[in-house]
Amino acid sequence: MFKAIKSEVEDFQRRVKITRGARYNAFRRNEAKSIYSSCTLIFLSIFIFALNLLPYYNFLNIDLLKDKNSSIQFSALILSVFLLVFSLLEANNSYKYNADKFHGFAIGLENIVNELDRCSSENQLERIKTEYVDQLEKSFLNHLEIDYLISSARYYTPSSDSKCLDKVLYWLKIIIYGTRNFVFTLLPYLLLISLSVYYVAYCQLNIIN
Repeated sequence: MFKAIKSEVEDFQRRVKITRGARYNAFRRNEAKSIYSSCTLIFLSIFIFALNLLPYYNFLNIDLLKDKNSSIQFSALILSVFLLVFSLLEANNSYKYNADKFHGFAIGLENIVNELDRCSSENQLERIKTEYVDQLEKSFLNHLEIDYLISSARYYTPSSDSKCLDKVLYWLKIIIYGTRNFVFTLLPYLLLISLSVYYVAYCQLNIIN
């Protein structure tokens, strides 16, 4: 009996493992976004705090910084507004909350994979399939395509005759999606930090000139 359903169990377990891997990838992606967001907020907060202190602690004895009404104060005010808006936007994204949820979903699928290792009958398989569907219905968050592609890469088997070309195209798709995900994940924070520093430097150079 077990031999008759072994192939079906292995195929279903493969699907569950791919979904589990995608949820773990989504967890890591949201965890990274949470870290990037926190680091950006911390940097901007320290940067604005330092700008406000410059007129009072002018270690380099720069004449421009001796004026407490200089553009540095105005720059700090503008950046404070940016920081407030950025904080509100990031709070709505709930990266840490999403990461915790994805991790919980992945743990639930981990249990199903373990149950499939011990599956030995058709009734057990049907019960586990029902449990799998229940787990998916509880998952009100869904992973991105890049999460799924990375997870399914180890199980990918080209179906056409040109297997080499299919593998190249598949990994090229992963690279494209991965690069796009990186751009939309890390680059905005780096860009915001760079623009903040550039804005202050630009204002000061204009005044000096």
